[in-house]
Amino acid sequence: MAETKDKNSDQKNYIRTDKSPIRPMAYPNFPKRQSNMDKTFPPPSMAGGEVAQPLDLPKNDETKKLIVGREIILNGEISTCDVLVVQGKVEASLKQCKTLEIDAGGEFRGTVTVDNAEINGLFDGQLTVNRKLHIRGNGRLNGKIRYQEIEIERGGVIAGTVEPMPENKESLSLLGSKEKTSQ
Repeated sequence: MAETKDKNSDQKNYIRTDKSPIRPMAYPNFPKRQSNMDKTFPPPSMAGGEVAQPLDLPKNDETKKLIVGREIILNGEISTCDVLVVQGKVEASLKQCKTLEIDAGGEFRGTVTVDNAEINGLFDGQLTVNRKLHIRGNGRLNGKIRYQEIEIERGGVIAGTVEPMPENKESLSLLGSKEKTSQ
């Protein structure tokens, strides 16, 4: 390559004088991406026609948890989740769910039947809680509310029809077994 210098600039201009091919730039050597596609399905443990058995899920990340994040709007029917966390807006019917959590700023409108509920946002509709209803200081409930046990922090508000469920009544838990509640 020959080197020339522009009169009005301190930059050097390079001019190719030979006819050698241009080589591409060298790229860094990134590690190969791991893919789940490399694994065979079904796993060898199930290949013999075995039926997978349900697992006893620990109370950690393996529970069926649905989080409706901030600025998310969800409409429809929700069923068979362990925990529903509402940070955005939900208009739905919720059934076969163990726990409903409405965070500050979250809104839920619709019909709900759960074992436990923790309300720190807005609920508007029909709420049936088979075990414990906990209303935080920013919690607002409007509509028809039924509960087995209730806890309301200072600042929590309930408007509408509030009806405690009988304590001595046998209740069917969403876990699928009959339990005798006592107090």
